[in-house]
Amino acid sequence: MLRRRNPLLEPSIAATLELTDAEIKKLDQGGKHLDEYKIFVPPSFGGGPAKISLLFAVGTEMGRHGLRTFFDGLADRILIAIPGIEVNWGFVKKSVGRAWGVGIDKSIIDDLLGAAGVSSVSWRVDVLACYSTGYRGLNGTINNFARKTGTLDLTHVSTLAVYDALYRGDQPSPGANTERALAALETATASAVSVAVYEVTTGGVPRQDRSPPGRRGVAPRSDSFEVMDTHPARDGPQEELFDDG
Repeated sequence: MLRRRNPLLEPSIAATLELTDAEIKKLDQGGKHLDEYKIFVPPSFGGGPAKISLLFAVGTEMGRHGLRTFFDGLADRILIAIPGIEVNWGFVKKSVGRAWGVGIDKSIIDDLLGAAGVSSVSWRVDVLACYSTGYRGLNGTINNFARKTGTLDLTHVSTLAVYDALYRGDQPSPGANTERALAALETATASAVSVAVYEVTTGGVPRQDRSPPGRRGVAPRSDSFEVMDTHPARDGPQEELFDDG
């Protein structure tokens, strides 16, 4: 685990910041805010080249859901977990008062590999995934860096998985950040990326036919992604992006 500055709060790195200058100053009143990034290199890792999976989530997932068990036994995979921010956390309420995304760049990945004792390994980002509030950091990372391979090369991403977190993402401006991220990643990978959305709850993947008032949906192209529906079969649109309130 390493504590590093969120690149999506640094104007020298990201063109679109997750917070305004005033909000960043509030967040940093007690000193520059750092986030905890975690890495798992399985004992079976063969020394590279490494295919890296980036999971944007909340912060506790490295020890949950059997993630390390899944990677254990693989010779060419490394898992990195990027934390998220929840609006109801104490320090968030006292400073900014809203959630924001935590991103990652090449320098943080290199630092994590060094801390794990595999600094000399060659690597590429192969899988992107998000869960819960992590969708914000995923969007921010793609939208800022998909066209900046020197900051983070996403041209080799083969899979994007969205775990019950399909939101339109209207913060920060200009909004519609999930649609923009999908388009940017498709361009960066020359349309080679496969996208899967796993629907578990109506809160994580709401639909227009059963969403509460005020939940607005927009339908992307029919071939944009596949929704893996874990609910019983029912009628209604399957491919929609929704705002997060």
